[in-house]
Amino acid sequence: MFVGPCANPTVLASALLAYGHTHRSADPTDAASAFRRGLAIAQANGDRQMESVHAMNLASLSVVHAAPVDALEFSGLAIRTYFDSGSLAYVSGPLGILAALFDRLGDYEPAAVISAFADTPVSHATYPEIVTAIAHLREVLGDETYESFA
Repeated sequence: MFVGPCANPTVLASALLAYGHTHRSADPTDAASAFRRGLAIAQANGDRQMESVHAMNLASLSVVHAAPVDALEFSGLAIRTYFDSGSLAYVSGPLGILAALFDRLGDYEPAAVISAFADTPVSHATYPEIVTAIAHLREVLGDETYESFA
């Protein structure tokens, strides 16, 4: 994991974000550790943007690796920080992760409703589990039923 002194907490949180992204597939535990450390640094320094991004990445890892309580907690944190800051356009990412969580848990109707808010090119490109969840919801519910909820 990234180690070393850094005078600027945003730079350190950003470096931990990059480290987490590059290790999320090969070593999810190490990636989660980097995201948690970045989250703590962001929270300690009032950096709401980095707080949201690290929370979303922790939620994403939690959905993929079947840790639903963590996924819910970190999705909620990201949604709150984006909403409170007025960055409503960015709420699509954590909402998509939340939809993916509900899909994984078999709660298809709420997943479909929430997925409508996450069906954006940016959220699709950033968190592929959103695309996977929407495809699965369409398969399980059928296109017509999915569309009625979304």
